[in-house]
Amino acid sequence: MKTMEELKSMTTEDLVRYAQNLQEDLSNKEKSSEAMNNMYFALKDRYETLRDSIKNLLKLTDNGAGTY
Repeated sequence: MKTMEELKSMTTEDLVRYAQNLQEDLSNKEKSSEAMNNMYFALKDRYETLRDSIKNLLKLTDNGAGTY
């Protein structure tokens, strides 16, 4: 992050380039965040499927009856 003095001393070209770099960084972070969210929900779904499968298996066994 640049200080106000640094920004004031920059040329218009430098300011435009700096703004473009900031926009690119923001875009990359948004893509990364979206990818992390997608991975989280995919893992959450897998966990819930596994949990439900285990519950169903326990229901089918004599030892697991009522212990889920």
